[in-house]
Amino acid sequence: MRGDLLHVLKSLLKASNIKIDNEELKIQFLTHPSYPSLHALTGVLNHFNITNAAVRLPLKEDVLDELPTFFIAQIKSEDSDDLGLVKKNAESYQIIYTENNKVSYTKNEFFEKFLGIVVVVENENTHIKPSRSFNYRDYVLIPIVLTILLMQFLFYKSSIAAFIYLILSILGLIISYTIFKQELGESTIVGNAFCKASDENKDCNSVLNSKGAKILKNLKLSDICILYFSTTTILTYVFQITNTSYSLLYLISFLALPVTIYSVYYQKFIIKKWCALCLTIATILWLQASTAFIYNDLEISITIINVFVVLTLYSLTYIIWNYISKLIKANNELYNLRLEFLKFKKNFDLFKSALSSSETLDTNIPTTYDIKFGNINSNLKITIVTNPFCSHCKAVHTLIEDILKKYSESVEITIRFNVSTDQKQTQAVSITSRIIELFNTVGQDKCLQAMHDIYGDLKPDVWIEKWGQCNDFNKFYSALQENRDWCISKALNFTPVILINGKEYPKEYNRTDLIYFIEELNESLVETVELETVI
Repeated sequence: MRGDLLHVLKSLLKASNIKIDNEELKIQFLTHPSYPSLHALTGVLNHFNITNAAVRLPLKEDVLDELPTFFIAQIKSEDSDDLGLVKKNAESYQIIYTENNKVSYTKNEFFEKFLGIVVVVENENTHIKPSRSFNYRDYVLIPIVLTILLMQFLFYKSSIAAFIYLILSILGLIISYTIFKQELGESTIVGNAFCKASDENKDCNSVLNSKGAKILKNLKLSDICILYFSTTTILTYVFQITNTSYSLLYLISFLALPVTIYSVYYQKFIIKKWCALCLTIATILWLQASTAFIYNDLEISITIINVFVVLTLYSLTYIIWNYISKLIKANNELYNLRLEFLKFKKNFDLFKSALSSSETLDTNIPTTYDIKFGNINSNLKITIVTNPFCSHCKAVHTLIEDILKKYSESVEITIRFNVSTDQKQTQAVSITSRIIELFNTVGQDKCLQAMHDIYGDLKPDVWIEKWGQCNDFNKFYSALQENRDWCISKALNFTPVILINGKEYPKEYNRTDLIYFIEELNESLVETVELETVI
């Protein structure tokens, strides 16, 4: 698959004016058990409550006219079938596979490659944490650098050479940091702009990950570049303030030129691939040396103090960068581990195996006053044993609301209260009996609102004032007692408890992970029922 599915998905949402947190989208998509696949695309769209449809259309040309301007389609290619974002125009169809890989076809050409499978989304004012178009964490140095530039220009009488040299050092530092991020496998704005896959001989990653890019065991090309350009940036500024000759700095620029010759030779004849970022660094180094040659009389004026300052600054820069780079790499490793962990955690087969090992409890009780949300005809039946005064139950109630928002037609959720009924006049009895009454008299919506309040931040006395006391107390107190007796008979002594078709939720998983498995649980139960029907 030549496409970048994450980019395709982001582009579809952006084109549909659906605002979403790109970082959360990335995490949920990359950790989907089916990634990379069509199922992963629709799964993550469902996760964010984005209305979508994945359908197989008849292969007729007039069908294309019915499709929206933007949609994801499965396209026939030479070696595989790819998913790409299609932008439909009056006279052409543009397919976007990656940020830099876009192909345009006529309607007839597109139809020949179209396999009939599409994914479309509908904008229903979905708005989940607006994404940032610019990642300030990657380039946090830029505003600092611009401030230094402004101070340099306004408060000091800079020579043209010094000013140009400073700008080139700053550009070199930005490119160097981009190389560092590229080595870590992270996408950046600058990296994407330079490392386009338009030429088979151009491959930044191949060059940056080659042996030639590693100077010492723990010192790579990016480290050397960052040390060099950060130090020259600071030195240019310091020499300007102290009115010191730039001779030593210019000499360093000339000494760096042989490295550029080796870099170009290595790319051309050894690895036979070009790295646009590396070539940009080489160009900057030659421009710095040229600046020194053109604007300076090349009179060497080097003092012991200057040498000491340069060596000290390089040493300090190395120590600081060594510490910072380790933190960044550690954070990157933790992020990748998190993705791997989440993908492992979302593996339905493992979850199903853990769930199957649990004992099956009979969840039926004689009462006709059970609280049931969702679809009572669903094969997937979840029983929640809860207590409004249990702090751990609050997160489970939020989970209930999230499941009902996404899968109300696919699941039945039964609420059982496990509260002491020894004394009738407690707040716990008053509130839970009233909740049961609300469900059986005014319906699901009001009951869910009342539960939201008590499991939220509303204090019990304020809740009672808002929702009132139970009107038919004896009837619904009896129902509450049946809830309690059932919990005792099943040895369910603590709350919360989640039962899935009578099986206790696996202790190896966080309760909030349940939402990841609703769709597949329902599908597996439907398949089981269909198989039993056939037999």
